[in-house]
Amino acid sequence: MEKISVIVPIYNAEKKYLTECVDSIIGQDYKNIEVILVDDGSTNSSGEVCDGYADKDERIQVIHQKNQGVSVARNTGIDQATGEWIAFVDVDDWLEKNIFSEVMGQIKEKKTDLVVWNMYMNYSNVEKVAQNYKETFYTDSKIEIEEIRLRLLRTISIYNNEKNITTINYPFCHLYQKKIIQQWNVRFDSEFKQGEDKLFNYQYFTKINSILYINKPLYHYRQHSLSVSHKFYKEHEENTTRILKKYYEIEPLIQSNKKYKDTYNIRTAYLAWWLIRKYYLHENSTVKKPLKEFENMLKSSPYSESIKKLNVADMKFSLTKIRLILLKLHMNHLLFLDAKIEMKLRAKNKGE
Repeated sequence: MEKISVIVPIYNAEKKYLTECVDSIIGQDYKNIEVILVDDGSTNSSGEVCDGYADKDERIQVIHQKNQGVSVARNTGIDQATGEWIAFVDVDDWLEKNIFSEVMGQIKEKKTDLVVWNMYMNYSNVEKVAQNYKETFYTDSKIEIEEIRLRLLRTISIYNNEKNITTINYPFCHLYQKKIIQQWNVRFDSEFKQGEDKLFNYQYFTKINSILYINKPLYHYRQHSLSVSHKFYKEHEENTTRILKKYYEIEPLIQSNKKYKDTYNIRTAYLAWWLIRKYYLHENSTVKKPLKEFENMLKSSPYSESIKKLNVADMKFSLTKIRLILLKLHMNHLLFLDAKIEMKLRAKNKGE
């Protein structure tokens, strides 16, 4: 029975979330696990709660370190892991009791380099299954692996029959082979505040030859305003630009292969549009002239080159396609109007 190392980065977690998370891990019906709780310099009682768990369960080890961020905490867990497989769990979240028995049972039938599964989105008063690819599948086809790799690079789905696995973007909902991580020194990049998880997954994905996707929600992803994905960062634009350049650096095929060039251009254009709502028009933004500063950004690298060469001819018809066309035509005032309308609708729906 192969061992799974479950890594949980922790910083000032709410006790009720921390206990629910750890209880869901140690209560698994698959018993050959080690639980690595990385206390990243918490100033509340999180460290003591973790130590209490370690005293009661020998499968748990607690690492206390000075606060260095979630990427360093995850990397610390990787360095300490002794299992053949690695899983990540965020401290706000929790697991279905049979998650690892389900996954390991399917691995016995299909030897694979990576396992991905679906999840529940848990809001304060409702639980929803994430929209994901509708069928369980296994593939070791180079063509299919490349298609999924391009989807991961692009971040959005653009074809009608695409294997759109939304959970592939996250570090949780995955089982990684430790030997692949070690052999290729795949690590989370602590330079980035956002996007480092997708970058880790992309680097790992470039080294695999097979993938198993399980269309069952086995992970509970808690949605609340404290989540990283809901926070505003004044460095949003800078971080996004740097991470785009990082992909260009680590993926040589962007420079030599038309499919990868076109995919990268779509990603760059999409993230430029994304910044309108997430940065320039965000309620906490201090940008004084949003449209003017957005247009200045579009004149810089990598945006200017990617938008100039943007090819959306093969994209399925969608609102995203229309937005990218408007971006290519420099109709930025319409994009800002569109973003303002969307933000008002979101706020209205949230209030109802």
